[in-house]
Amino acid sequence: RLWLEELPMETRIIAVADTFDAMTSERPYRHSLTVGEVLSEIVRIAPQKFDTAAVQGLLVQVRRDAVGSGNRTPFLDNRAVCNIAPSDVDVLASALNHKLTQGRIYSA
Repeated sequence: RLWLEELPMETRIIAVADTFDAMTSERPYRHSLTVGEVLSEIVRIAPQKFDTAAVQGLLVQVRRDAVGSGNRTPFLDNRAVCNIAPSDVDVLASALNHKLTQGRIYSA
Protein backbone atom coordinates (compact mmCIF):
# COMPACT_ATOMS: atom_id res chain seq x y z
CA ARG A 1 0.00 0.00 0.00
CA LEU A 2 1.28 3.48 -0.91
CA TRP A 3 0.67 6.65 1.02
CA LEU A 4 -0.60 9.66 -0.93
CA GLU A 5 2.72 11.49 -0.68
CA GLU A 6 4.49 8.46 -2.19
CA LEU A 7 2.48 8.73 -5.43
CA PRO A 8 3.81 10.90 -8.27
CA MET A 9 2.05 14.27 -8.58
CA GLU A 10 0.78 13.28 -12.04
CA THR A 11 -1.03 10.31 -10.49
CA ARG A 12 -2.59 12.53 -7.83
CA ILE A 13 -3.83 14.98 -10.45
CA ILE A 14 -5.29 12.19 -12.61
CA ALA A 15 -7.09 10.75 -9.57
CA VAL A 16 -8.89 14.06 -8.98
CA ALA A 17 -9.60 14.59 -12.69
CA ASP A 18 -10.90 11.05 -13.17
CA THR A 19 -13.19 11.33 -10.15
CA PHE A 20 -14.49 14.71 -11.34
CA ASP A 21 -15.16 13.32 -14.82
CA ALA A 22 -16.85 10.17 -13.51
CA MET A 23 -19.12 12.06 -11.14
CA THR A 24 -20.16 14.68 -13.72
CA SER A 25 -20.84 12.02 -16.37
CA GLU A 26 -24.14 10.26 -16.94
CA ARG A 27 -24.05 6.61 -15.87
CA PRO A 28 -26.52 3.80 -16.57
CA TYR A 29 -27.22 3.54 -12.83
CA ARG A 30 -27.44 7.28 -12.01
CA HIS A 31 -27.72 10.76 -13.44
CA SER A 32 -24.71 13.02 -13.60
CA LEU A 33 -24.08 15.17 -10.56
CA THR A 34 -23.78 18.94 -10.76
CA VAL A 35 -20.38 20.59 -10.64
CA GLY A 36 -21.24 22.02 -7.22
CA GLU A 37 -22.18 18.59 -5.84
CA VAL A 38 -19.02 17.03 -7.20
CA LEU A 39 -16.72 19.75 -5.87
CA SER A 40 -18.35 19.57 -2.45
CA GLU A 41 -17.81 15.81 -2.31
CA ILE A 42 -14.19 16.03 -3.50
CA VAL A 43 -13.41 18.71 -0.90
CA ARG A 44 -15.21 16.66 1.75
CA ILE A 45 -13.00 13.61 1.23
CA ALA A 46 -9.75 15.54 0.76
CA PRO A 47 -7.04 15.26 2.11
CA GLN A 48 -7.70 11.63 3.10
CA LYS A 49 -8.26 10.50 -0.50
CA PHE A 50 -7.03 13.32 -2.74
CA ASP A 51 -3.97 15.53 -2.87
CA THR A 52 -5.02 18.96 -1.68
CA ALA A 53 -2.84 20.78 -4.23
CA ALA A 54 -4.58 18.88 -7.04
CA VAL A 55 -8.00 19.67 -5.56
CA GLN A 56 -7.02 23.33 -5.19
CA GLY A 57 -5.98 23.35 -8.86
CA LEU A 58 -9.38 21.97 -9.84
CA LEU A 59 -11.13 24.65 -7.78
CA VAL A 60 -9.05 27.36 -9.48
CA GLN A 61 -9.98 26.10 -12.95
CA VAL A 62 -13.68 25.81 -12.15
CA ARG A 63 -13.67 29.29 -10.59
CA ARG A 64 -12.13 30.69 -13.76
CA ASP A 65 -14.98 29.14 -15.76
CA ALA A 66 -17.53 30.52 -13.28
CA VAL A 67 -16.12 34.02 -13.68
CA GLY A 68 -15.70 33.66 -17.43
CA SER A 69 -12.03 34.68 -17.55
CA GLY A 70 -11.29 36.31 -20.90
CA ASN A 71 -10.94 34.40 -24.12
CA ARG A 72 -9.19 31.31 -22.76
CA THR A 73 -10.48 27.83 -23.51
CA PRO A 74 -12.95 26.80 -20.79
CA PHE A 75 -11.92 23.99 -18.48
CA LEU A 76 -15.42 22.48 -18.44
CA ASP A 77 -16.90 21.08 -21.61
CA ASN A 78 -20.54 21.45 -22.64
CA ARG A 79 -21.46 18.27 -20.76
CA ALA A 80 -20.54 19.71 -17.36
CA VAL A 81 -22.19 23.11 -17.21
CA CYS A 82 -20.60 25.41 -14.65
CA ASN A 83 -23.57 25.92 -12.36
CA ILE A 84 -21.63 27.17 -9.37
CA ALA A 85 -21.00 30.78 -8.38
CA PRO A 86 -17.41 31.98 -7.89
CA SER A 87 -18.22 32.78 -4.27
CA ASP A 88 -19.32 29.16 -3.71
CA VAL A 89 -16.01 27.93 -5.13
CA ASP A 90 -14.27 30.34 -2.74
CA VAL A 91 -16.18 28.82 0.19
CA LEU A 92 -15.06 25.32 -0.86
CA ALA A 93 -11.45 26.51 -1.19
CA SER A 94 -11.68 28.03 2.26
CA ALA A 95 -13.10 24.79 3.68
CA LEU A 96 -10.24 22.85 2.11
CA ASN A 97 -7.71 25.26 3.59
CA HIS A 98 -9.39 24.97 6.99
CA LYS A 99 -9.05 21.19 6.84
CA LEU A 100 -5.36 21.52 5.99
CA THR A 101 -4.58 23.91 8.81
CA GLN A 102 -6.93 22.09 11.21
CA GLY A 103 -8.51 25.42 12.11
CA ARG A 104 -5.25 27.09 13.13
CA ILE A 105 -5.11 30.82 12.45
CA TYR A 106 -1.80 32.41 11.54
CA SER A 107 -1.23 36.12 11.95
CA ALA A 108 1.65 38.31 10.93
